[in-house]
Amino acid sequence: MIISIATVEDLDAVNSIRADIYHDKTTDHEVRPEDSADSIMKTDRQITFIVTNDENISTGYITVHERSQFKPENEAEFELFVKRDFRGKGIGKMLLRAAIDYVSHHPTFDKLTLMVYKTSRAMGLYESFGFNTIGEINSKALEMYLDVKVGNSSSAHDIQN
Repeated sequence: MIISIATVEDLDAVNSIRADIYHDKTTDHEVRPEDSADSIMKTDRQITFIVTNDENISTGYITVHERSQFKPENEAEFELFVKRDFRGKGIGKMLLRAAIDYVSHHPTFDKLTLMVYKTSRAMGLYESFGFNTIGEINSKALEMYLDVKVGNSSSAHDIQN
């Protein structure tokens, strides 16, 4: 399994994963087909995609939004996606470790946040990494955070380029 910062060439794979998630009725993610990686990159220049590949098959990715109009400057927000056939194989854990490592070494950030559906199977993953609930966004979703100052990171994984 290879994990790396996405290149322009990886955006097609990211779009393919987004399309798979959009058509997957077993997940609560609200991925819209018009929100391609390309369009996200055009509107959010301070975003990093970290991708996983297994034998040249893209298996998942995590986006780290470095700036948001809704978040303080010290917080990075992320979204995690793993293809259905590859769930339960540790890919989400690898991607989350890589994002934590990436954010914990960024000079601006001390917190990593996400919005997660209460019914999400990933809740246990986030809690196992030490994420805490900030509060409810609505009746279906929670906002969670993790302090990620260097030295507090639960990641020992180096991202391969």
